[in-house]
Amino acid sequence: VVGGWGLTMLALGPRLTVLFVLVAILLLAIAWLCTRTDVVARLFNRIARSMPQRFAGMLAGGGEQFTNYFKKVKPGSYVVAMVYTILAYTIIFFQLFDISRHMGMGLSYWQICAFVSIVTIVTLVPISIAGVGTRDLLYILIFNKIGLSEAAAVSFAMVHFVMSVLSSMVIGMVAWQWRSKYYK
Repeated sequence: VVGGWGLTMLALGPRLTVLFVLVAILLLAIAWLCTRTDVVARLFNRIARSMPQRFAGMLAGGGEQFTNYFKKVKPGSYVVAMVYTILAYTIIFFQLFDISRHMGMGLSYWQICAFVSIVTIVTLVPISIAGVGTRDLLYILIFNKIGLSEAAAVSFAMVHFVMSVLSSMVIGMVAWQWRSKYYK
């Protein structure tokens, strides 16, 4: 999502390009903070204190396990992951744009980027399994605003879901094969 918005921002102008660079720096800072045992341990302890006692035990030692994982990963691999994310979402956006053209929707590439990014962010909220239903409703709401039918929205939502799953599977298989390359 960040990659797709990044490409959109780069294409839309210098002010947004600066914003994208700031977001990228923020994400890298968050990734660096994940390697700091003290920061993560405090966060896990704070979360554990706010949870019911029977679940709090699950987080015992979790902060240390979490930071140990990030310490195993080479710093350059975060940049590689960001590049792969940008590439993956660019491909997904172009695929969905092409499919929308063949469905006769008349949407621009930038509309596809915006709609797919918004829907992807909202479907991250754990309301339903894999965002099914939530994704459909969002596309219906968005497409109704621009004059497209509910049938087109549900069809596009289904294609988006299938494309996301297939793309994730292919990229995941490639990443699985290369995973040992980025460990110390």
